[in-house]
Amino acid sequence: MDIGARLKELRTSRNITITALANKVGLTREHLSNIERNVNMPSLQTLQKICDALDITLAEFFSDEDSAMPPEITRLLQEVKDLTPEQIEKLTDFIKAMK
Repeated sequence: MDIGARLKELRTSRNITITALANKVGLTREHLSNIERNVNMPSLQTLQKICDALDITLAEFFSDEDSAMPPEITRLLQEVKDLTPEQIEKLTDFIKAMK
């Protein structure tokens, strides 16, 4: 797996700048850029911090499931994760009405 490409894919699908993610994780922008370009490999601890900042698990990071999805769908799924059960029910009703 190309860790750098996966990181960039996840970051951009969430509309997070490299600077914002670096600040959130406690890395320099340059170091994070080097990870995305596979110049540096992150330690497991650093990768866990990145996953925490992206609100995903390590298993989700290494999953190919999202990679086939367009970025807009990935962003929508990320937003849905923060909804309450009632909000999800309303969203489901709304989507059914749109069909």
